[in-house]
Amino acid sequence: MVCGNAYVSHIGHQATADLLSELLGEEIPMSREQWDGSGIGIAFQLMERLPEGKVLSYEEMINLPFIFRQIDISPL
Repeated sequence: MVCGNAYVSHIGHQATADLLSELLGEEIPMSREQWDGSGIGIAFQLMERLPEGKVLSYEEMINLPFIFRQIDISPL
């Protein structure tokens, strides 16, 4: 989630945090803290469905197609 000029990471797997750190050129820490759903978030989404329960390594993940999505949840 983006907070002003900073962000709070809610990336729950180390391989994903490592990949994002490389792609973005900035350290993205792993954090299993739940996002409260408020504000603007940037989501990383793999574009390939994985087998149930599959956890990817960095080496597996780097070769899969992915996109980034902006999530903006405003109170009603």
